[in-house]
Amino acid sequence: MFRETVPSSSALEHEEKAKMAALAIKNLNSLKQTGVENFILRTSKNVLGQMPWLGKTQF
Repeated sequence: MFRETVPSSSALEHEEKAKMAALAIKNLNSLKQTGVENFILRTSKNVLGQMPWLGKTQF
């Protein structure tokens, strides 16, 4: 429920906070994604290192 009679300064503050929140969420998502990718790369390298024949197999 937003009032249209909001002073411009608080409207700007609100917009600034919304932008920062969106940026934080975006950063968090990209951190999660790279964390998952790193985990997959690490584990696949470990598996391929333990079983060299898997490297020749096409997935």
